[in-house]
Amino acid sequence: MNNINETQEPLFPFSYRGFLGMIGAWHLAWGFFIRQFSGAFSAWITRDREFTADFLPEVGLILMLSGSILFLVAAFPMRYRVLLVFCVLSFLTIGAFLYTGAFAGQATKQLYFHLISNYVLTSIFLIIIGVKAQQVAKSMKMR
Repeated sequence: MNNINETQEPLFPFSYRGFLGMIGAWHLAWGFFIRQFSGAFSAWITRDREFTADFLPEVGLILMLSGSILFLVAAFPMRYRVLLVFCVLSFLTIGAFLYTGAFAGQATKQLYFHLISNYVLTSIFLIIIGVKAQQVAKSMKMR
């Protein structure tokens, strides 16, 4: 059995590609929503209908860009695996910005839900997928 595994080419799992595609679609949708309906998003996050955030369309644009990049990485994971680092850094930067700067002092359950589900968990999964892609790339280089 071990001889069969040693002779096979290392492959990037298709389930990871699908997961990258799903994460990309998720962030494209969130980015579009935040960009188009920034008033509704800020009202949902802060529970204050009067609060407006002028910077939210740019946050939505960055999320849409990151989602598009994740689609590219899902299609060609070995060639563009370095772009996963950009996505992780952009998600963590947006999350930190929303928590410390944009909505500071107005932390609600909705903000924590949004930060954890969209930025923290996604970044953890992307780091795991990036490590796997790096391992596959390293084993392909050794051959």
